[in-house]
Amino acid sequence: MSFKGALDTIVANTSRYLRRQKHARKIREIWDSIIAMIGEKVIKLRPFRREPRAKKKRPKPFSYLTAPRAEYRDLPHRGKPRSLA
Repeated sequence: MSFKGALDTIVANTSRYLRRQKHARKIREIWDSIIAMIGEKVIKLRPFRREPRAKKKRPKPFSYLTAPRAEYRDLPHRGKPRSLA
């Protein structure tokens, strides 16, 4: 089961738990039934699903703007030929 599915199951059964806060035996039975419900659900295998672990945005070759725009002096950046900088 997915984490979200387990969380939804717990939230859906919270009212059962809250109604019987004073009865320790009943609370234990409720939690056991919730865990059983979570254990019954199985996620199907998705053979063509890919979850690559990579950063979505690449770092840019520009420096941070550390002065007001009016005072900022543009510096030549890495990766540019000197004739264009």
